[in-house]
Amino acid sequence: WNVVTNSVAVDEGAGTVTYTVSRTGASNAATINFATGGGSAVAGSDYTAVSQTLTFAAGEMSKAVTVAITNDTLAESNETLQATINNASAGSVNTSSATVTINDDDQSIWSVSTNTATVDEGSGVVTYIVSRTGATNAASINFATSGGSATAGTDYTAVAQVLSFADGEMSKVVTVAIANDTQAESNETLQASIGNASTG
Repeated sequence: WNVVTNSVAVDEGAGTVTYTVSRTGASNAATINFATGGGSAVAGSDYTAVSQTLTFAAGEMSKAVTVAITNDTLAESNETLQATINNASAGSVNTSSATVTINDDDQSIWSVSTNTATVDEGSGVVTYIVSRTGATNAASINFATSGGSATAGTDYTAVAQVLSFADGEMSKVVTVAIANDTQAESNETLQASIGNASTG
């Protein structure tokens, strides 16, 4: 006896996961137990639990079992759903479990970019764009200037803030002031980073 899944990973919005229980060798009438359990997905919240005895008629070699997935709106980590077979009335179990990963479809994917790779010191500002794709629920992320060879307070005005995105808002512009000094110096770099997203 063996149990496998039709895919090693499915999107949460797929609606179902299909497991196939099959046997080789003898084809007489037999039964085997199938149950979901284990993995990080939670029965009742992430999927509908299944626990049943599969009855194979003489000559029947495989059965498909469908497990319903809950397509919630909660941003969460990808989760695993495991199914097992045991207690065969005849024969032995070769592959006793199969696991599928349920990929969350409510995550935001964040990025930060600049409106230009190079600016003159006299331009006054550098503009950064923080954007996201995927989930559009209200969320927040930290933005900060740091790193690079430019010096905060001398070459630019440091920025460190939490950006709050409203439901449906996909991008924000952050402006960083550049100091137009009279000192002859090498070209310098200014870096900005994002982190600590509330979701995604």
